[in-house]
Amino acid sequence: GGDLEPAAQKQSRRVVNHVYLLESSTTRRTYVGFSTEPLRRLKQHNGLAKGGAAPAGGRPWRLLLFVSGFNSKTSALAFEWAWHFPTKSRLARRAWRATGRAA
Repeated sequence: GGDLEPAAQKQSRRVVNHVYLLESSTTRRTYVGFSTEPLRRLKQHNGLAKGGAAPAGGRPWRLLLFVSGFNSKTSALAFEWAWHFPTKSRLARRAWRATGRAA
């Protein structure tokens, strides 16, 4: 016999990459970030869990949304970058033009 795992077990260990949007409950400031575990990351941003750099000035933060389904970490990080810098991203500029807005 081989060392093969059932496909369901392999898929359950698959890492899912997320890009998330937080909003400060006090300043209305927003923050865009990347994580494989956005709820854990939210706890870090709010100082409830150790690890990760977090902008403390906007605490408490709330999770507005997260986008997932990226086929790689690189794709997720590219999306995060485009969200941070929409006027520098060719893809974001094309999307804005398609809506009739100039970027």
